[in-house]
Amino acid sequence: MGFASFFVSSLFLRAFLVCVLLFTAIAATEAKPDFAQCFADFNKTQNENHTYDGNTSIIYQELTYLHHEPTPEQRRFILSTEGCRTLCGSGVQYYHWSQIATTITTWVLPIIGTLLQAPFEGNDFRKTMYALVRWIGSPIASLAYILWNIKVTGKCAILSDMSTSYNINVAKPTLEDADGSSAKREMLDMRDALYILSVMNQYTVKSPIDPEQAEILLRQALFADIQTPTLDLRARRRKLAMALREGRKRGIVPVFITLMWFLFSLAISIEGAFSTLGDNATAHDLALGLLLAWLPVLILSSIVDRNPTQTTISCTKLNKLLGEVEVALRINGNGVGQNDPPVLASNFFTEFAGQGRVRWHYGVAHPIITGMEATILDRRESNSSRNWLQIPGIRKDLALGPSKGALLFHFDLREVWEIISAFLIVVGTIAGAFTLSFRTPTIGLGCRAGGYAIFGSMAAGMFLLELLTWYFRVAPTKKDLNRTRGGHIAAEDRKRKETIIAALNWIFRFLELVNTAWLIYIVMAQTIGSYQNCECQAADWGRDGGYINTLVALQASVSEVEPWWITGVLLSSLIMFIAIAFLVVEWCEQSHLNSVDVDKAMHGLKMTQHFKYRTLWIRRFPDYCIHRSKLMWRTLGDSMWNKGYEKAKGKESIGWSYH
Repeated sequence: MGFASFFVSSLFLRAFLVCVLLFTAIAATEAKPDFAQCFADFNKTQNENHTYDGNTSIIYQELTYLHHEPTPEQRRFILSTEGCRTLCGSGVQYYHWSQIATTITTWVLPIIGTLLQAPFEGNDFRKTMYALVRWIGSPIASLAYILWNIKVTGKCAILSDMSTSYNINVAKPTLEDADGSSAKREMLDMRDALYILSVMNQYTVKSPIDPEQAEILLRQALFADIQTPTLDLRARRRKLAMALREGRKRGIVPVFITLMWFLFSLAISIEGAFSTLGDNATAHDLALGLLLAWLPVLILSSIVDRNPTQTTISCTKLNKLLGEVEVALRINGNGVGQNDPPVLASNFFTEFAGQGRVRWHYGVAHPIITGMEATILDRRESNSSRNWLQIPGIRKDLALGPSKGALLFHFDLREVWEIISAFLIVVGTIAGAFTLSFRTPTIGLGCRAGGYAIFGSMAAGMFLLELLTWYFRVAPTKKDLNRTRGGHIAAEDRKRKETIIAALNWIFRFLELVNTAWLIYIVMAQTIGSYQNCECQAADWGRDGGYINTLVALQASVSEVEPWWITGVLLSSLIMFIAIAFLVVEWCEQSHLNSVDVDKAMHGLKMTQHFKYRTLWIRRFPDYCIHRSKLMWRTLGDSMWNKGYEKAKGKESIGWSYH
């Protein structure tokens, strides 16, 4: 962890504690209401004297609330917001320091500890702040990009696995394997090429650039067997892959320890809430943890989509490889200017964009992988793609690419699955917190539930807006691509597009900053008790709010809240645990691609193969559901529009199999 990331997290913790102490000092000097005593006195007065009847402004005057009509006996104990201010006061009943300290140790410190494990980039304070605000302010978009990168690197791991036989015993290459002629050396070289591709996927590409020429250069650099007096491309890839693996950021154990800390805090809060079932204050503390249940998922995903220790150095090494390949292609092709410096490969990769830190980043790996799969499926002699590396001449075909492949900047609709997953993880966990707070008396949309809804709505809105701007503003149009192939995009058009992108970036950063500040306010308000006032207790944000049932305002009826508390906890917890389990499995299955030691990598590959074999029936179920959904959609299309959707051939992909 760099100094900048530690400084930011330390600064955040200090600022938070200073604000808490400041509010505590102010609260100690101010006259504050005592709602427990106020409600008890009011209930006693109503029981004994019936002082306040239904005709006074103290009593809530609406005929119905929450879609049912209270009995006359119940109505006597339902205060209006104005009645609460009159009887109890208009101030805020801040929590005592003991309760504040409990919330800090239970939630604030685990949250900050989790943030400390975020994949910050070096000692760049500005980039650290941008990344932190993006991850917190726009978690759906950030997680969607990360999940897409995880899918791409997972596909690289599957292709590396499928390139050799099932349960093969591949040991460290001997001197006899150095020429690359053996199957053992071939498999390890392909593993290196796919790992380099996964690292390339984390960087943005310079603009403007011819996508077809760029894809050709990438394929040659990854799969060709170029030999010149100055370049042995196979040996060059081995050296680069080793350097990239050694420079890959470690620190997996601290991430898991921090995750356990958060889960332990969540378990304590759940146990505390249900052991004192009906205690509203305990329930709201639990809701705070459920609100942030997406955060450990976001941080844990960074151990799969891992960043290099020195992103700039890794970028330079990748560009150097492409430059050497471009020069070598000129020499082999007897091209003019073969001694000139590289043009296409000059600053080919520009900026590190992993872990969702750069907006609209798509990466270069998926189009290359799509072309690989098309080539392998076209050349294989059986229905199985296992051991595809033994197909004669397959490396040459991979270097040339399919006759009609995806362009480098083409958007694949299969990314929709990652988009949906990210949306469900973040919105689902927030929905659990919303359910718990909404159904805890006073039932309705109040400060807590309303605050959660605002944060989730802003995160979802920014994500949808980001998708729209990708489609309409950022993704290259056919006109752009045709003009690129014919020569170059006009300078004025390029400048106009860059201006639009820069303006959109700053708009999104401002919105993310606002949403981050709102989340910090929610955490602070719940910690110090800012929601302990008449307006928040009356839940007067919604149509059915504006009242306080003093009989259950502080201690709810068990039968009334238990099913909703269970629903909220299960919704957030199950989504979080399923997402964490998925990420842990992905990390285990992709580790053989990242390992520096060949023997450990091959041992990990064998374990991965055995695990996938035993869980193959689980993996086939979602594939079957997706397949049936496609068939139903095509059948529906035929019956409604008569357009022959069953004839449309979808993109084929290589999945894992043991034979």
